[in-house]
Amino acid sequence: MRRLLLPIVAFAVVVAATGREAVAAVTSKTYEFKADTKLETGVEIGQGLRLDSILFKSPSSIGMKIFSSGILKVDVAVTNLGAEARRFGVAVALFDDEGRLLGVASHGTTFPLKTGRQAVYTLDFLNVNSEIYKATKFKISVEPKL
Repeated sequence: MRRLLLPIVAFAVVVAATGREAVAAVTSKTYEFKADTKLETGVEIGQGLRLDSILFKSPSSIGMKIFSSGILKVDVAVTNLGAEARRFGVAVALFDDEGRLLGVASHGTTFPLKTGRQAVYTLDFLNVNSEIYKATKFKISVEPKL
């Protein structure tokens, strides 16, 4: 009986874990890149989370070529409409017309976002970013954590 019980319990654990992973799926969307222009999205992410807006902030575009100095930042606003506080991760990738990856920024929640609250997370494009000024589109992915 024990020999039969162990595989059944192992199978049940795998099925339960797989079911939880399906609930916490990554939401990924592609948009046109526009610096210093707020994009209102209202995309439901899952787990009660909503991606509200995305705003790329250029470091210095006054009198110079955009992104000529400093670091590009992106503000990502997320609201928790669920019944429980939630953690999540965010990744933003910039691409040019040829589909080349020009830069990536990512962030995760330090503390769970409380229910009924909105938070704005600022992500920095560090290290691989010398051609970010050529960006024409971006992809954002948000992954709720269980």
